[in-house]
Amino acid sequence: MNHDIYAYLQKSPADETRGLYVTTAGIASVSAGSPYPPHQHPVGYQFDWQHGRVLQDYALVYITRGEGTFESHDISRKRVQAGDLIVVFPGKWHRYAPSPKTGWDEHWVVFGGDFATRLMANALFDPSRPVLRVGANETLHNAFTELAAILQETTPSVPSLAAAAAHRIIALVIHTHPLCTSGT
Repeated sequence: MNHDIYAYLQKSPADETRGLYVTTAGIASVSAGSPYPPHQHPVGYQFDWQHGRVLQDYALVYITRGEGTFESHDISRKRVQAGDLIVVFPGKWHRYAPSPKTGWDEHWVVFGGDFATRLMANALFDPSRPVLRVGANETLHNAFTELAAILQETTPSVPSLAAAAAHRIIALVIHTHPLCTSGT
């Protein structure tokens, strides 16, 4: 059964004045042995394992089932598993993929803006620690699901609602993970 939900938003000048904007979010369920990524991303988001990619904004990728691998400019290949949250930093080369043996379920949001940059810096997110163990967190899972649902709407308020939902996700990660607040 395919539960994939995703959307891409065009950033407008109004979105930038808000200080936090969302450019994409979604949910993908990747079965064992399936090709990855599971759908065609627009230019700027497309990647494959061989080449990886560099995003212009932050991304949070929450793995809720299965396991796989993450690698970035700042860390060597690292195993990720259900309950891990991958933090992708702007301008940093990275790549990730589920294990062909297990697949995985991923929830993601890509966001940017001046407020987002300040929030991420003040919360002590660190490119040398891009994989955070947040565990099975129903509230965080639901926040990602709600964001994906918001992006399926077609009202003019979608960018504002998506920004608020992304802010909530960031706040939940900060609340859940001690490294985001302790600096240890």
